[in-house]
Amino acid sequence: MVTPAECLVLYEKIYTACKEPQCDAETGVELYNAVLKSPPGDVIEIGSAFGGSTVWLVGAAQEVGKGVISIDPYPEGDYVYASVTPIWKKFFKNNFLDYYDNIIQHNCDMTECVDLLPDTISVGFIDGCHDNKHADREFVALTDRLCHDGRLILDDTHLESLSLVAAKICEPQFDCIKTVGKTHAKFGRFKKELGDSIV
Repeated sequence: MVTPAECLVLYEKIYTACKEPQCDAETGVELYNAVLKSPPGDVIEIGSAFGGSTVWLVGAAQEVGKGVISIDPYPEGDYVYASVTPIWKKFFKNNFLDYYDNIIQHNCDMTECVDLLPDTISVGFIDGCHDNKHADREFVALTDRLCHDGRLILDDTHLESLSLVAAKICEPQFDCIKTVGKTHAKFGRFKKELGDSIV
């Protein structure tokens, strides 16, 4: 059993090690609850960065017997925080990849591993490259796999470059929209019966 309190402890370790967890605790709790409240199915995270969001997704997924597929599109030497990359890579490996048995990580762009993703997912979290073309492609790939009543979360929706993608989560195929946290993470619940195509 992995409680939100235990996730918070790991989250604070990440912040201490890296100083830049990318996902605040308020958003983390919402991610945890999204995994718990969604139907059966795997969880996909695009953009693990320092693991600030991963800790909440993995903890909740272990609680309900789901798997997490974490896609980190940044090669180790190419990350924007290159000076601390070795620190968080080591931390991520020791505290996630070597500790939890319900996570798989792909160190590549989403397009390079899309064929390895499950056909149906219950939760998708998009927080990778903050460029509209990347986020749009990831949005389509995940909504194509999202089950009815599944959750889709798009982080950093306050960024101007993501305004078009963020608007899509407000379309009729989604309900229960909420925006939380310092990065304005936008949460939507997918209504599959309204159709698979949302673009």
